[in-house]
Amino acid sequence: MKLPSIRASAGIISLLLALMAVVAFFLVSAVPDRGIPILIYHEIGPLGDGDREMFIDPHVFRLHMRHLKEQGYTSITLKELHAHYTKRQPLPRNPVVLTFDDGYQGVYENAWPIMKEFGFVGVLFVTDYLGKPGYMTDSQVAALVSHGFELGSHSRTHANLLTRSDEELIDEVGAYKHELERRFGVPVTSFAYPMGYFDQRVVDAVREGGFLIGVTVQEGLADVGQGLLTLRRVPIFRYNCMRSFIRKLKIGR
Repeated sequence: MKLPSIRASAGIISLLLALMAVVAFFLVSAVPDRGIPILIYHEIGPLGDGDREMFIDPHVFRLHMRHLKEQGYTSITLKELHAHYTKRQPLPRNPVVLTFDDGYQGVYENAWPIMKEFGFVGVLFVTDYLGKPGYMTDSQVAALVSHGFELGSHSRTHANLLTRSDEELIDEVGAYKHELERRFGVPVTSFAYPMGYFDQRVVDAVREGGFLIGVTVQEGLADVGQGLLTLRRVPIFRYNCMRSFIRKLKIGR
């Protein structure tokens, strides 16, 4: 019996390795059919002034992060999600985006140590509240960015953008974006609509301001079909029990 040549065997092995690489790529880069959870957090800490439902106790936040870790989730940034949607850049099997609106100080003091323990990073949506009591300082934001957090904009003054003139929108959106980039030395390409208010005029201002991806407070898992500037998110509130958190993680509401 004639044995296959060494060259032929090497060719078969190379073909098999190539097929395995293709399969591995699609396994890693495939987005779950149900969409990707983009979680919304605000303050991580004890109850303070303001909307009580937005304050998440650090102990509860730790339970959330532990569940994500145990279930094999990997945190990604919105920049990575945008690259996946537009360039088919691969994502981990179970991606999750952890967003923090408003720039509360508890994100640095309470959330970050827990996230670091579990190997997670997040996306910060900040306003000109930075440096005011209860909010992070520039140095704290810079420290998080240096550890892999993405910096995004939540508008300059956290105003209802529907009520702003075209000129005011330019200042709230595009001008503040450039200010953040100068202050922190990183690109700012993600935008979160303050209080979730937007219409086509506001979306156009966000696009013209140079943002690549935007998120709302409309409940649901994110899907590119929603529009790159109007992706849905999953709000996490103080009154959500673990069963509710797990449900929201799976179906978005």
